[in-house]
Amino acid sequence: MVRSSNSPFSRTTSLTRFRKRSEHGRCTVARLTRPLTDTQRKAIQNAADHRLGTFYDTGFNINSRRQFCSRFVREVIDEATHIQLGKVETFATLLQDNADPNLAFWRLWYFGRIPWQRCTVTPASLLRSPDVRVIFDSQLSDTA
Repeated sequence: MVRSSNSPFSRTTSLTRFRKRSEHGRCTVARLTRPLTDTQRKAIQNAADHRLGTFYDTGFNINSRRQFCSRFVREVIDEATHIQLGKVETFATLLQDNADPNLAFWRLWYFGRIPWQRCTVTPASLLRSPDVRVIFDSQLSDTA
């Protein structure tokens, strides 16, 4: 079972249903580089369970009372292990650093007003963290 934050709220779902929500069923699995203690494993389960039922934040605001996928992972791991995954950055920085930002999409998403100074964290940022290593990437295995 997978605990995840998705619309309309965070919940537990099967891996099959989780993958059906992604493009072509793709997913990436990563593990922390440091081994977890039994206490940390239990703390991760408790931190994830505590967030179940939290409404999804379509605004991707790290300071919202709502939740979104990468924030869910970041906060669960931080609460349980004190490891902060990913880089918190503003939309201005995030879109500026993107080689091909689709500003038309984001303008539409935010009804014409992109919240440039809003802080967020992205799934890609979590995966680039030095504290995780990718152990499976279905996109890579699809092309092999």
